[in-house]
Amino acid sequence: MGLVLLQAYAKRATHHGPTGNRKPLAFIEIGSTQAEWSDRRALEALADAVIEAISAETLGSCRPAIGLGSTHYPRPFTIMELRGEACFGHIISKHAIKEVHDDVIAQAVQKSSPGGAREAVIEKSSVKSALRQQLKDVLSAVGVTVREV
Repeated sequence: MGLVLLQAYAKRATHHGPTGNRKPLAFIEIGSTQAEWSDRRALEALADAVIEAISAETLGSCRPAIGLGSTHYPRPFTIMELRGEACFGHIISKHAIKEVHDDVIAQAVQKSSPGGAREAVIEKSSVKSALRQQLKDVLSAVGVTVREV
């Protein structure tokens, strides 16, 4: 239950990275206000989920991906992850995607665990056609398959 809760409620678009850290890292947040940060049940559920996630042996079956587009709380990518269709290492929201340089896309691919992203999922409704094509070109150059949803 903890891992599902972590995935369902903590999945947010990346705005903390990729970083220069050499070890995998995750940023996990509970809400946006003092009320959520003080919710003991939420904190305990989050702690349980983190322990379960780092103890899990399921990473081998994970298909690493990055998500491009959607909102700060990216529902389509969260649903895909909960269904086991992909494991998102980085999600760059529609609000940030226009400002992201090609090297950041390449870093997001490279630094997704385990072993780098093999797929990128673009939410069509939130990324304009010209930018989608530009992203496809960059992703193709680094050997990543693109799926549009």
